[in-house]
Amino acid sequence: MKVVLISIILLTSVCIYAQTDDKETLKNLNQSVVSSYKKGDFSDAKKFAQQVLDLTVKVFGNESFEAAAAHSNLGIILRESKDYKESVVNLKRAVEIYQKMPASKNQRLSDAIETLAFSQTLSGEKQEAEVNYLLAVETAEKQFGKGSKESFSPILNTANFFAQSKNFERADEFYLKSYEVAAKAYGKQGKEFEEIENSRACLTTPPGNVNNQKQFAEERKKIIGENPEQGGIINAKTKYLPPPKYPSEARKQRLGGRVPM
Repeated sequence: MKVVLISIILLTSVCIYAQTDDKETLKNLNQSVVSSYKKGDFSDAKKFAQQVLDLTVKVFGNESFEAAAAHSNLGIILRESKDYKESVVNLKRAVEIYQKMPASKNQRLSDAIETLAFSQTLSGEKQEAEVNYLLAVETAEKQFGKGSKESFSPILNTANFFAQSKNFERADEFYLKSYEVAAKAYGKQGKEFEEIENSRACLTTPPGNVNNQKQFAEERKKIIGENPEQGGIINAKTKYLPPPKYPSEARKQRLGGRVPM
């Protein structure tokens, strides 16, 4: 099955303010989680992450920021282990905890919602995933502002989700929005533009949709200010075209699609 391209949230060590023994134990367990995760040993990573969660809840409580982070980490590892249902359970719990926190302490909320949506996509919960992708965008814009760097990832991955679902009109709506954010937050020379191009090339360009493609190119040009003689539409004087670059993310996920020259 095709997988939405998404930046995986890296595991982070839980901030620890506890008794010395618990502090040392949690520190060691978190190091074991990170080490196993980086090595791709998800079986051990899952075991250590569950131990971290159990001890974290004992020390900090069920509704703590640390418990949310532990649930999120375990959910990510379960997803990498292809245990999508349990991944969703833990990621939902992380989101629930973050949502109860004041705005000053729930800065990870939009990331958590986006991560949950990705796991729901993989578990076949497409309707729930759509709701949460849109919620991740809304939350990021509310927390950090429209056009913020923090809103770029949920917007692009919402576009990818709609493209994967063959809803190309909605996908292009969010691809164009991701261009606007990239231009505002990163500048027009940023690598984010290549990321958008690669994602859309892999997941869209349905055959027989020439009018939509033309309209998209025109809207894109308004945002980027591209000179058609230098990019976008290839003119008849071109004698050599380098082969299109196949994005490494797509190669890893075995994504297919026509790559426009």
